[in-house]
Amino acid sequence: HPATKPMALFSVKENRICATNATGKVAVADIGKEYVVKTFDTVKAKNQDDANKPRLSSSTVHVDETIRVALGGQERDLSIWDIATGDEVWKAKNAKPDPQTLLQQQVWPSSIAFVTANIVVVGSAHSEMRLYDIRQQRRPMALTPKGMWEHRITALCPLRRGGNGTTLVAGDSAGYLQSVDLRQNMKQITGRFVGPAGSVRGIVAHPEEERLAVVGLDRMLRIYDYSTRKQLHCFYLRQRLNCVLF
Repeated sequence: HPATKPMALFSVKENRICATNATGKVAVADIGKEYVVKTFDTVKAKNQDDANKPRLSSSTVHVDETIRVALGGQERDLSIWDIATGDEVWKAKNAKPDPQTLLQQQVWPSSIAFVTANIVVVGSAHSEMRLYDIRQQRRPMALTPKGMWEHRITALCPLRRGGNGTTLVAGDSAGYLQSVDLRQNMKQITGRFVGPAGSVRGIVAHPEEERLAVVGLDRMLRIYDYSTRKQLHCFYLRQRLNCVLF
């Protein structure tokens, strides 16, 4: 059912996993002891009918000294929650209104990625990306220019070379897989990975080698060398693919 559709599953520490769903429920389970350690709601509903409506469309987790989950959805901007306490620790504020029309910017996070503990990138269903530094301000530090992306952003992956995440790889619903430089505030595309023919749904970088794995609705698993953007392997896996993991 769309209301209880699971969005993501994360390993947060030894024997513990975190799950989120489209209504904003977050649960942490201990798989060794087989019980739910903590559960809380990130969307405040006025009544039961309102509680069963799907509100969120993307989530991710950052594991550090404190474990935080970031969530967002249609007309619900990015918010970050502390899993240990179930409290909201930070909430994004929309970009300033359009200077020509004075209309509010549209909000719909469709993909979220932690670059570092305090730097977060959000891909939007309205064909843009936003960069946040949660230590400084609630508004985005940088936005991609209009027209730079033409389709919904569906997957994000920061490349951490030498411990810094300065390059971000993004995929969209049309199969475009491209990289941007965060040091340039995402003002232009720095390279394109050729290959995907359908919506890109999962991107992951190898923790040690310069390898990038990409899957999507074209049913292919593709492995790239991200230093040269050359495709090294391509496997047909029969089904539409949503996730990939090294």
